[in-house]
Amino acid sequence: MGGRPRWALLSVAVPNEVWNGSFLEEFYEGFWELAKRYDVQLIGGDVSRAPEKIVIDSIVLGECAEGKAISRRGAKAGDLLFVTGTLGGSAAGLRLIERGARLPRSRRTRAGRACSAPTTGATPRS
Repeated sequence: MGGRPRWALLSVAVPNEVWNGSFLEEFYEGFWELAKRYDVQLIGGDVSRAPEKIVIDSIVLGECAEGKAISRRGAKAGDLLFVTGTLGGSAAGLRLIERGARLPRSRRTRAGRACSAPTTGATPRS
């Protein structure tokens, strides 16, 4: 944590009715817009069909200055924990996507960089 995003692996699986619609095109348009904004390169992944539901798997790899990475192992009672978003957002986002909604683009990457000051550790929440 506390690093700069650099590379992404993105896999998407969708049912036939979604495959034939505009979802994939719109999804990747949003991805490419964010990738350009944060200078992230797509280095792998997959697009395939799924029997019933949309499945999205993304991994973002990054880098940070030596000695500046924030890890869980150094966290201790009394440390400050900063959350850049609403807790439970992943579950809520999934429900919205399942109902056909589109979520607003996130500004969490910049906030994450701003919070990368030296610390003893952090525990991520999503």
